[in-house]
Amino acid sequence: MNKMVEQKMNEMTDVFNSLPNCRVETSEDGKVLILSDTPVPWSDTLEKKDAHSEYKIGSITPHKAALGLYIDFPHNLLDIDRVEDIVDPNITLTYVEAGSKASNVKSW
Repeated sequence: MNKMVEQKMNEMTDVFNSLPNCRVETSEDGKVLILSDTPVPWSDTLEKKDAHSEYKIGSITPHKAALGLYIDFPHNLLDIDRVEDIVDPNITLTYVEAGSKASNVKSW
């Protein structure tokens, strides 16, 4: 992991650890998980590979030159327009259908 990614990883970890009822932990298999203090109601609907814990609300994955931030939501809870309004005011994110593999062309 390069220095910039490591620095951003530390910043991202600090952000989630500073939120009430939220913490970041590294699992036994080395995944960085974002956890709630209480079980999330949709944990049983997550795909088996994503369901590390009933407290998991997401994960942070360091890549060679970027961080991947993955937040778990149940299917059909949010639509892409609502998500873009919140997290992508410049409308630069690419929507990928659940179960599909995202292209690396527009990864951040």
